[in-house]
Amino acid sequence: MESQDNRLGTLLRPFTPSAKGRTGESLSTPAAELLACAEKLLATGPVAGKDRDLWCDYLALTRHPDFLTALPDADTRVRWAETTFAVCDDIAYTLGDLLDRRVADQPEHVLFQELAEPGSGSWNYAQVRRRVRSIAAMFLKEGPRPELESGGSRDQDGPRVALLCQNSLGSACCDLACLTSDIFVTPLNINFSADDLIWIFNRLRITVAVCDHPDRLETLLAVRAKTDLPFIIYTLNHCARVGEKDIRLLEEQRAQLDTDEIAKVLTERPRRTMREPATVMFTSGSTGRPKGVVFSQYNLVTKRFARAAALPEVGRDEVMLCYLPLFHTFGRYLEMLGSLFWGGTYIFAGNPSAATLLSQFLQVRPTALISVPVRWVQIRDRVMELAQGEENERPQEDIFRDVVGDRLSWGLSAAGYLDPRVFRFFHRNNVNLCSGFGMTEGTGGLTMTPPEQYVENSVGIPLPGVKVRFSDLGELQIAGCYIARYLPEDAPAGCLAVVDQDSDDFWLATGDLFRRTQCDHLEIVDRIKDIYKNNRGQTIAPRVVESVFEQVPGIKRTFLAGDGRSYNTLLIVPDDQDDVLQSLADPDDRREYFQQIITTANPVLGSHERVVNFAVLDRDFSQGRGELTPKGSYRRKVIEANFFDEIAELYRSNVRILKVGSYSVRIPRWYFRDLGVLEDAIKAKSGALVNNESGRTLVLTEGSDGRTRIGDLEYRLEGRIIDLGLLARQPLLWMGNTQLINFSPCRTGWDTELGAYSEQVYLPTDHQVDQRAAVEDGRVERQLAGVNSLCSRAMFGDREKALGAVIELDRELGQAGARQGRVIRRRLESLANHPVKAVRCRAYQTLVLDQPAPDYL
Repeated sequence: MESQDNRLGTLLRPFTPSAKGRTGESLSTPAAELLACAEKLLATGPVAGKDRDLWCDYLALTRHPDFLTALPDADTRVRWAETTFAVCDDIAYTLGDLLDRRVADQPEHVLFQELAEPGSGSWNYAQVRRRVRSIAAMFLKEGPRPELESGGSRDQDGPRVALLCQNSLGSACCDLACLTSDIFVTPLNINFSADDLIWIFNRLRITVAVCDHPDRLETLLAVRAKTDLPFIIYTLNHCARVGEKDIRLLEEQRAQLDTDEIAKVLTERPRRTMREPATVMFTSGSTGRPKGVVFSQYNLVTKRFARAAALPEVGRDEVMLCYLPLFHTFGRYLEMLGSLFWGGTYIFAGNPSAATLLSQFLQVRPTALISVPVRWVQIRDRVMELAQGEENERPQEDIFRDVVGDRLSWGLSAAGYLDPRVFRFFHRNNVNLCSGFGMTEGTGGLTMTPPEQYVENSVGIPLPGVKVRFSDLGELQIAGCYIARYLPEDAPAGCLAVVDQDSDDFWLATGDLFRRTQCDHLEIVDRIKDIYKNNRGQTIAPRVVESVFEQVPGIKRTFLAGDGRSYNTLLIVPDDQDDVLQSLADPDDRREYFQQIITTANPVLGSHERVVNFAVLDRDFSQGRGELTPKGSYRRKVIEANFFDEIAELYRSNVRILKVGSYSVRIPRWYFRDLGVLEDAIKAKSGALVNNESGRTLVLTEGSDGRTRIGDLEYRLEGRIIDLGLLARQPLLWMGNTQLINFSPCRTGWDTELGAYSEQVYLPTDHQVDQRAAVEDGRVERQLAGVNSLCSRAMFGDREKALGAVIELDRELGQAGARQGRVIRRRLESLANHPVKAVRCRAYQTLVLDQPAPDYL
């Protein structure tokens, strides 16, 4: 008689890639029999002592859509997910096993692809595995071990790695190296303050840090000077400091290890169990320090099978276009680990702007997109804009596919509220856009609307593996195999032990009030915890911002608004009895006083926390109106409802229009937020804008030959509207314009459309040599700072400086990518108006030899 183990192997055969005649209908019976056999075997006890390869096959083959779509319904897929949770736990199936299996099955398939230039390229599964193994061996071989302290445990063996990086192949491989090789790792938000980083490094006893940018290297050096434990710093990109004490170039160090040494180091490494802490991610607390959330391999791996059960159609040649940072749970777990789980391709979007994303859709043709709400709105708006301009009235879905490509079939709107009308728009265009609710503590998502079962204003149903219950107040509480625990703040430095580490019955309060709606879906009613997300998915703790204004003369209390919006505003309850306000009888004087207070506070806040506008209220919040609890805490939803008109007035428009001469200057609200000033800080005066806080001026006047003078350069502009936000986003427009750069929060949005501007720029007729201020530190990203300086020197330097800069720009053209090459050529063309003939000739020669073209005559 065939044993149950052998029968399991037999039942797996129809689901192997080589099986013939596989269809959903023909596989329905084998799928049901296979699941029943697995459940029967698991019911007899743990499978750890049995054929591990067989159970690895079960996990690898049944996660495929061919199997999952052959199961009859969602309840059966939940049963399957529960078998995978048990198997993963029993046989200690880790992310390392997952990567090894993908390499065995599809070594040549692309896992990571970079689009940013220069040096972009693709890396298949086999190449990535070789890379992460060498990085892991390097960390293990060279990284020091933290000393054990009282309360410590074996999980403190081996290096402790911190990643302070933007998304890139290098940072993703460092993360995977640790996650697949038993090395503790924490990816850190690049916007964390130095004080928070020092606390994190001391609390975790970090011994190795990785960065990707000279500015972040300087941050790590400042942190290292104040931490209890010294740590090695690896940089992903070469910089001048490489070679100084314990500052190393990662690629150089990695290349020094040969294959045999890598294998030896990895074989002898300390091993972690499935339930021991593997990684910590930090999330904003409502007050005080970031909260550490501790994940085990069991959390990370089971979450992947749970998500597969909820998305049974996903997993056939998946291509994800990804811009969410890897220190974001959805970016790290759903996108990066999801791509690995499904055997798909993760594509680094690079610049996270909407313009870049839209430009890359047709190039990448993604099958899926995980995005914050604002991006889904921008995609919809782009389609509607094109549809309105169509003369032949093509079907909307054709225009939609012109924007997103032909393969986009599903997506998830994460980290914030999205209007049901936007969901319906994507559904009409055959994209299964799902709603959901998630927390870092839930290894990402906890609920999701099932594909084809969207319910308006719902966050869906619990994912497989999530148990839910409600407190007496209606607060949602969760438990399950991937509900993570908090890092105890008061534990000894280095200790990672957490509460109920081995239990799946640990119940976590979400801090949100929920209710059940139709089809047993869940809907958020209100928040208990004082945290919200803006429309870009960034977490904001309003109490942290409001606390800045406590004890300020003349302010009784403040209320921060901005939930689901693009920027924050402040409601101020004045203290009319305060001597300061009593001395300011005029309302304009009072407003100017509050404006100065906010302007002083903004620089100490993160860019996403800053206040852009404010209103002074004529009454205090009250318990009688339901705005305060008996303890005096805010009921935030009630306050927002009762002061709806005042808040709405602060969000009347996302732009401010100022008149400068005959021009209308359009300034988006994010411009003020990124500068850290209130919108009243920028004023119009004759022929210019003035920032009253910084004292900076931006010239806006008529130029020569019908052009417009903006800062140091002249532009060809259609119409009389100057879009300052567009100028600040597109390097083709701001590069080399020092006055514009020092006035604006410039960004590297290469794909931002030029709109009414021509990409050609011109030197003013009153051009003066070396009469301008220098670009202030930090105003231009490091990778563009050198080219920007050369362009500026070429256009405005004296004869020797300009000639030297043109020669350097000639060299840059030989190695620059298409984008930087384009802006260099435009700046060299502007030298046709340079007063020095030798500079004009040298620029002309450079252009002709670079790209001979008739228009250079």
